[in-house]
Amino acid sequence: MKMENKNQFTVIHRILHWSVALLMSILFITGFLRMYWMSKKTIIDTVETEMQSHNISLEKGQIIPIVKSIQKPMWNGMNMLPTLCFWHS
Repeated sequence: MKMENKNQFTVIHRILHWSVALLMSILFITGFLRMYWMSKKTIIDTVETEMQSHNISLEKGQIIPIVKSIQKPMWNGMNMLPTLCFWHS
């Protein structure tokens, strides 16, 4: 029996498939970084350590506004997402 080598999917379909796969991977990595590397607890610990190395003492309640100002640019991008998704000309 001879089998024909026939492409079932078009080039456009393959490009869409791989672009979605790439974008999903980027979103997963971004979510992972936001949950762990840029988490409030991690930043608080880092700021506390750095402050202690300079002999400055702040309580966690005083550090939280600093942490929020560090995280604010990261969340500003999320506020733009609905605008980008539902933008009409």
